Amino acid sequence: MFALRPPKRSSDLDRECPSITPNILPCRIHHDGPVEISTRYWDPVFDSNNPVAATAYFRGRKLRGRRVAIPEGYQGVLASQTDRILESQTSKSGINRDNNHDRTRGNFNEDGNVEEEEEEEDDDDDEPVTTILEKEGTFSEFVVWNHQKLPAADDPFVKGVSEWIQFAEAKQVHHELLLSMEFTSLWHKEVFDQFANFERGAQMHLTPSDESQKRQEETSGGKDESKS
Repeated sequence: MFALRPPKRSSDLDRECPSITPNILPCRIHHDGPVEISTRYWDPVFDSNNPVAATAYFRGRKLRGRRVAIPEGYQGVLASQTDRILESQTSKSGINRDNNHDRTRGNFNEDGNVEEEEEEEDDDDDEPVTTILEKEGTFSEFVVWNHQKLPAADDPFVKGVSEWIQFAEAKQVHHELLLSMEFTSLWHKEVFDQFANFERGAQMHLTPSDESQKRQEETSGGKDESKS
C-alpha cells in the first residue's frame, strides 16, 4: 500500500509541486538522476491541424507523439517511492511493543519468580505496510511517443488510463491511488524548458481531484443513509 505525501523541503515556497508533462519514450536510458539538457535536444512541436499530435527528434531519431489528457475529476501525479513508513503505523507498533513489555514485567508466580508467558499473536502485525510516496509534480496530460509514426488509439499506454478508471468506477473503488504505471523510460519537463529528473523507478499515479473526492464521499454517505 502507498500513501502520497508532499516532498520534504527546507522552505514552504518549495513545497508547491511544479506542473509537468511526462513523456513516454520508446527507448531505454541507462541513467538515474538529474540532467541538464536544454531545448536544443528536446523541443516537441505540436501539429497545427491536429493538436493531439506532435513531432520531436531525439538523438537524431524522428519521434511522433500523441497527447493523452487526464479525464476530468482526476489529477496526474509523478511520485517517487521512499523507504519511510506511514507515521500512524510506526507509532502503533511502538505502543504494541510497550504493552507486551508491561505484560511480561507483571507476571509473577506465588514464589515471586517471573513466569514466562506465551506471547499472544497480534492481528495488527498482519496489517499491510503503507509506504510513503513523495509527490514531485502534477500533470493534466502526458505524451506517448513512437518511432516515425503516431501511436495508435489502442496503444496500451494511450488506452490504459481510460480503461483503468472505468474499471475502478465500475467496481466502486475509491482508493487514493486508482492507477499506478511504472515506465522503463520516463522524462518530465519543468517550467524552465529543461529535462529535470529521470528516474527509472518513477511512478505515475492518478488521484481523484478534491471536487471529485467530495462528490464520492457525499454519494457514499447517501447510500449509507438509505440502507439504514
